[in-house]
Amino acid sequence: MRQRRKFHVTQVLPVWTPAHSNAANLVFQSAMLRLGITDIPSYWRRLRIPIVISVVVCMLSGASGYGLKGFFLGALLGMIAPAVLIWLGVLAIGIALYMVVWCLAWAVIWTVFWWFLHQ
Repeated sequence: MRQRRKFHVTQVLPVWTPAHSNAANLVFQSAMLRLGITDIPSYWRRLRIPIVISVVVCMLSGASGYGLKGFFLGALLGMIAPAVLIWLGVLAIGIALYMVVWCLAWAVIWTVFWWFLHQ
């Protein structure tokens, strides 16, 4: 009797794995080092202006929606917003590159398949 292998979607679709996340985090750490940010004091020193802008924007938007609690929570979130935006940028670029490579691989497969059909 033949054994049937169970179909796994991960064999045909691109799946973001912990290895990809680790690579994105290493690239983020490298980007922070290139910006001269090695610890918390250097973060405050190097990104002073973006931090102030994000704190003001987050405080005002938090206060407008949630009052005093939103004001203080917005201030806390505004302090880490520049680092989060850098991390999200690195992550988005990594995901985009991963998808481009995946789509190019399928384009090559279909081009070769199409070429064999028309020979």
